[in-house]
Amino acid sequence: MSAQDQFRSLSAARFCESTGFAAVDIGARGGLDAAMLPLAWATEMIGFEPEPAEAAALQGGDPKPWKVRRVIAAAVGGIDGTATLHIPPSPASASLLPHNEEMIEWFGVSEQHSIDRSIAVDTRTLDGLLAEGTLPTADYVKIDVEGAEGAILEHATRYLETTLALRVEVSFLEQRTGQPLGWDVAKLLTDSGFLILDLIAVQRWRAKRLAGHPYRTKAGLPYSKPVLAQGDLIAIRDFRQVTDATQAAKLVILTAALGYVDFAATILRRHQAAIAGLGLDLASDLKSLSGSLGGAAPAEAIRANLRDLVPLGRSLLGGLPAR
Repeated sequence: MSAQDQFRSLSAARFCESTGFAAVDIGARGGLDAAMLPLAWATEMIGFEPEPAEAAALQGGDPKPWKVRRVIAAAVGGIDGTATLHIPPSPASASLLPHNEEMIEWFGVSEQHSIDRSIAVDTRTLDGLLAEGTLPTADYVKIDVEGAEGAILEHATRYLETTLALRVEVSFLEQRTGQPLGWDVAKLLTDSGFLILDLIAVQRWRAKRLAGHPYRTKAGLPYSKPVLAQGDLIAIRDFRQVTDATQAAKLVILTAALGYVDFAATILRRHQAAIAGLGLDLASDLKSLSGSLGGAAPAEAIRANLRDLVPLGRSLLGGLPAR
């Protein structure tokens, strides 16, 4: 059963559909964020992508499985106006901030940190978009803009007041000049009333000619531990501050959709009476979801470990080829 089918089979499915969810993907290059796919049938998804060709490709894509889907060809940042988008040979690393060329010297990542071209792009703040009525508030926000995450959060004070969950890319190296680092962004989130649940999609870097840890190569320095480079923070609204029963129920469901079923149960215990007043049996729904996820997670772990066996064996026996 797919994740969407699992959520559509819950007793709370009618509540999800009638109440609805809204999601915003800031930096949608390569496809809209998949975190809300379990609730896509009840979700309005809005994506932002500043590069014209990539925005056009996204706009021309299949709107399914989202209930409603829009793609806006603009950047979200810390100003309402025009900004410069710096595009390296690897366009996925494009940023509104200048790239720090020290990263090339340290790690050899020239395709990510040398500038290939620069273009002027329309840039908006979340609070500005909200004030003019262009953008509705969102239950879930994903921000992946290669360094400008802090500026977006600093100019989204009003917008984030009703947001329930965020996924925010952070760097632990100054990959772009002047960017806030992971701990700075984490403080912005906690000061705005969010709890940090997780750090996912973690990347650790070694010199580019070396394969990732724990592999050994045939390079002059065959092995080294990597350094922490970047990852994505998962944050949810501090449930102790939620006073509305509908918002509490949505927070439970959204936290479970992100995979944190145990913490969703913690939120539910806090708001059990108010949520029961809505006629929802979320305790049974969480039990059902936990059982389904409990079958899928071990299977994926086995597949991931099997994929690693061949390169690990080659690494042990003589080393992988140097890049």
